[in-house]
Amino acid sequence: MRLTLKAARVNSGLEQKEAAEKLGISRDSLRSYEKYKKSPKIDLAIRIAKLYNCSLSDLIFLQDNIA
Repeated sequence: MRLTLKAARVNSGLEQKEAAEKLGISRDSLRSYEKYKKSPKIDLAIRIAKLYNCSLSDLIFLQDNIA
């Protein structure tokens, strides 16, 4: 199942601020990823998937991939 970054975070029970802190990034950066203004580098994308307890292939990083 494909998940938006925000949906994956919410499903993990994390608030945006908490997720950003655990990832070692700013809340503004996480917000930009969730709004598809920019995409994370692969190492961060892998950490996001691990934090949200899903596979990298489950996550949607670009707005064009939302179906």
